[in-house]
Amino acid sequence: MSLKKIEGNLESIADQLEKAVAKAQEDLIPVLVKSLQQLDYSGGKIVTSSSNLLKSSQIIESLRVSLEEGQYIEALREYSKAFPEQAALISSYYAQTFSERFAQRQIFDVVMDEARRNSLRALTGSAIEEFFEQPLREQLQKSITTGATFEQIAEQMTTLIQGNEERQGKLLRHVQQIGRDNFSNFSRSYSDVINNDIGIEWYSYDGGAVRDSRDFCLERIGKVWHRKEVEMWGNGMKSGGANLKYPEGGTWQGRAQGTTGSTIFSLLGGYNCIHYLAGTPESLVPSSAFDRVRAQGLIE
Repeated sequence: MSLKKIEGNLESIADQLEKAVAKAQEDLIPVLVKSLQQLDYSGGKIVTSSSNLLKSSQIIESLRVSLEEGQYIEALREYSKAFPEQAALISSYYAQTFSERFAQRQIFDVVMDEARRNSLRALTGSAIEEFFEQPLREQLQKSITTGATFEQIAEQMTTLIQGNEERQGKLLRHVQQIGRDNFSNFSRSYSDVINNDIGIEWYSYDGGAVRDSRDFCLERIGKVWHRKEVEMWGNGMKSGGANLKYPEGGTWQGRAQGTTGSTIFSLLGGYNCIHYLAGTPESLVPSSAFDRVRAQGLIE
């Protein structure tokens, strides 16, 4: 039961975060419009003045405060809670599946705490400055110096915050990549520390196929693999006997930078990958998998 929940969280936790951030962006639009009305206009266009430039800095600051005091930070709080909850599910799975070998270690908590801190750091502070505050500041100051109309400024700023039919808001775009990848990579890294601690050699490639699942994952889902096979993929080689197409030429679509024979256990299929390597007891490994791995000379 915990394994299905672990897999489900790889998608649902990120989805919940993204929906909350989208709502946070939407909530900022009335604040934006009210703030822009405080600027000085003449003849339907904004006045190019030091007063407006000074007000622009105050407007950007007020938008950031509204973001950090609203739905965005609340969304990050919920996201943060998911890390220890996921760690508990993973530990429960291994405690049940490998009851004679599993023991809770302090290092497991260290891995979880570090992953959570790094993820929140990548979604706050300088991230808000880079993907929210700075683009808005540059656009507003450009509008003031070029004498744009209120309607033009509101539309341009709204697009940066909320996006439009062609593109997403800048902050949400950042959150979608960082929030999803960091949580998935944490889940796999946490599991890998346990796998190494108890000496796991076999893994099932779990998680369902979604609309944008890459071919690398599709040809591995639902099958059991040996650790040495997984290492081969990370090193750009195909393991034999399973009619694998990827890695093709040493790589595959969406492969994360820094993927190696050791990091693949965390990075797995790459960007936005929601799949999971679950340690599998040898008693549950199909004989065909043993035959395949022996034929490659990876085990005796």
